[in-house]
Amino acid sequence: MDKKIKVASFFLSMEIGTSWWAGKVHATLGKIIDHNFIEPIYIQLSNKQPRYEHDGEIINLHEQFYVWFWLKKVISLFRLAYRIKKICQEHHIDILLWQGDFFFMVTGLSKLLWNKSHCIGLVHTTLRIWPSRLQTVLGWFLKHNNIVVCISEEEKIYL
Repeated sequence: MDKKIKVASFFLSMEIGTSWWAGKVHATLGKIIDHNFIEPIYIQLSNKQPRYEHDGEIINLHEQFYVWFWLKKVISLFRLAYRIKKICQEHHIDILLWQGDFFFMVTGLSKLLWNKSHCIGLVHTTLRIWPSRLQTVLGWFLKHNNIVVCISEEEKIYL
């Protein structure tokens, strides 16, 4: 194989105890893959010192995750979607792997901004926890990702 597949993992942080342990999952994936064929890249939302062993470049976005401030969250959603699209173009990312509720909105929107990378999501929650008026919007974002892997068969059917 002439060209390695570039797989970027997008999550909150590789700091211990954050991002619902997503950092550990992605760091482990980066260590166990065949580096002859795949080049791992990590994209952290926050600029935290990684506490897990990892193989690959880390890109820090220096962004904050806004939970309650809906206007800041909407603005950061569009800004992050554009930044993710640019990173995928500049680093020639083939696959963007994400984990976390907020991240499927970012990757879904980045696809609408002509991000050519394939987006694969690891959903470890349920849309049922969101208010019903938001479930349609969130489902719309999920549809713009290429592959969504659910935590259970029940959740897959629900989605």
